[in-house]
Amino acid sequence: MKVFKKVVVPVLAMSALAVSLVVPSLTYAADSKHDLSHIDKNLLKKLHNAGFSDAQISILTDEVLQDLKETKILRKLDSEIVERGEIYTDSKTGKKVKKVEYKKGEVTTRSTGNLDMDLSVDAWEVSSDRSGEKKFIIVADYNWDEVPLQRFTDALAVGWPDSTGWYIPTNEDYEVEQFYANDYYVNDESPYDREYRYNRTRTPADAKPNAGVGYEIDLPGVLTAIDFYGGLSQYVYVDEDKTGDTNIQAVYGHSVASITPSFDVTPAGFTIEPGVSIIEEYAMTTLRDW
Repeated sequence: MKVFKKVVVPVLAMSALAVSLVVPSLTYAADSKHDLSHIDKNLLKKLHNAGFSDAQISILTDEVLQDLKETKILRKLDSEIVERGEIYTDSKTGKKVKKVEYKKGEVTTRSTGNLDMDLSVDAWEVSSDRSGEKKFIIVADYNWDEVPLQRFTDALAVGWPDSTGWYIPTNEDYEVEQFYANDYYVNDESPYDREYRYNRTRTPADAKPNAGVGYEIDLPGVLTAIDFYGGLSQYVYVDEDKTGDTNIQAVYGHSVASITPSFDVTPAGFTIEPGVSIIEEYAMTTLRDW
């Protein structure tokens, strides 16, 4: 039976534990990192055939899973990662510093930055419930390769240029709809490590409906946690006559002090503003033929 690899977790400073713990929902994680046993086998096969990874499936809520079970269209958009890296603000000069870890067309990749994590974003076309419009689901997920020492409030955002024409549905009060997020940690337990969902929300922290959306992540101060991962899904619409290629960017903002990341809008879309106490990991992907 496959179990999680045990790792040594460094002792955290007391200041890093200044977060509120959330009572998690428990799932059993003995056979794989992501427990998908609650998902219907036929649906799981459908998702895998459509190009969903286990990591992406693990962050889908029950509402989204039901939608994807019923949709007649489930087509992954052709995608290619074009750039990945890190941005932070130099504390001495106040200037933004950009470390490119990967860039399409370069012979070799560059060294990683301060954040040891994986970040990705993809999109799928699904059956639309609005006449004259196409509908897509965007999924952005993150995974810490090493548990962070500083555990305050982080954030995850996904954004695209407003010229794309994609828009997020809102209600009459201009509140974002069809947004979902799940976050997990894996705890070092015996005889098997266990996966806990410590955050589940349908309310983003901020959004610009034609450029992207983001939410906050309160990292739990659990000393025996050996992994953190999660992400968001957001439905968007676009006129059925529009098509083309576009860049879409996932951005993770990590706080190294008790300062919550703030959101911003740039020509590239909705994003997180880097700062002296905020380190930003980003992954830009080109989506084609949408």
